[in-house]
Amino acid sequence: MSSVPPVVQRLPTDLQGIRFGRWSVTKSAPNRRDSGGHIRQYWFCRCACGAEREVSGQSLRRGLSESCGCLHVAIVRAMKMRHGCTHSSEHNAWRNLWNRCTNPNFLQFKDYGGRGIKVCRRWDKFENFLADMGKKPSPKHSLDRKNNDGNYTPKNCRWATRAEQMRNTRRNCLVTHEGRIRVLTDWCLEKRINVNTVKARLRSGWSVSRALTVPSKSIR
Repeated sequence: MSSVPPVVQRLPTDLQGIRFGRWSVTKSAPNRRDSGGHIRQYWFCRCACGAEREVSGQSLRRGLSESCGCLHVAIVRAMKMRHGCTHSSEHNAWRNLWNRCTNPNFLQFKDYGGRGIKVCRRWDKFENFLADMGKKPSPKHSLDRKNNDGNYTPKNCRWATRAEQMRNTRRNCLVTHEGRIRVLTDWCLEKRINVNTVKARLRSGWSVSRALTVPSKSIR
């Protein structure tokens, strides 16, 4: 059993010329000491709306600062627009992806914005998101990123079922059985055995062959 670790992309020390959300870093600013006594590097940044501000490098790298505040205003304004989809599942998906990437208080932020995952500027407007993604094919579909280390963009997103997303998870693993290498989820579907049961067996030291062949509660 093997797993593929997520790709961690490290930012350079010099942030000049790099974009973070709506911020464009123009040049370095004087260092400052934070409340804990630590010296932090600050940068002069220009927002897409034209506003300029000094922002700490730590806030930029962690995605804690995406704009001068105009991004939040744009999201709220878009949510109030009467496009007939405010309470739709598509609109909920759009709102949730922004929360995951820009709201540090959101439960899933650490797995998205906290990892540097961002949303493309085109999707500032829900109408553009809906035009690119279209309606959900069925109630069983939800928004999924093809590359789990990639950003929310039209090319990297799709509507996918739970089973399809399980094959795309960062925690997925490849398993060799009967001379074939497959994703563990696919093996469980083929053998009609609960994937959580197999994972528990493997953690307990069972062999792959035994974990997949000993009868258990079948999945529907």
